[in-house]
Amino acid sequence: MEKVGQLEGSGGVVEVVFWAKDLGSQWRVRGEAFVIGDPDSGEREQKAREEIRKGLRVCEGCEGKEKEWSWERVVTTYFANHTPVLRGSFKNPPPGTPRSQVPTDPELKLGQKLHDLHDPVARGNFRVVVIRANEVERLDLSDYEKPRRWNWTLVGGTGDDARWVETELWP
Repeated sequence: MEKVGQLEGSGGVVEVVFWAKDLGSQWRVRGEAFVIGDPDSGEREQKAREEIRKGLRVCEGCEGKEKEWSWERVVTTYFANHTPVLRGSFKNPPPGTPRSQVPTDPELKLGQKLHDLHDPVARGNFRVVVIRANEVERLDLSDYEKPRRWNWTLVGGTGDDARWVETELWP
């Protein structure tokens, strides 16, 4: 779980970029990352859940259904949204290790199709990263003669008083 360690080493500070080719737009999201999905559900997992919970809201018309919701169900849903081949990739040998180092665990091999949503090896390597955004930026290049760029910054913390401030920028 090298990536989890890298996130922790940064204090959870992240920036992700998405390019929507058909729209000619780039989205950049900066914020704090929280990692969930650890089957051992240790102290770090509990702290991440507490932080994520601060931003959760009950959807309109869903009042009284809160007991149907669970962390495990959410993580399993994200895992289930992957194809069997991609789910199987969570049972690959550790990425970046030399091929000459044959894994001692016979469960770790390439090209597996996984249909079991609760496979302990795959789920032990699967995590969901939740980003609490504090800054979002959009660069619109759909019209190369009139490119536009916007920045939204969250002010006032993460509570109910928080609000987004929009600023149009030079591209």
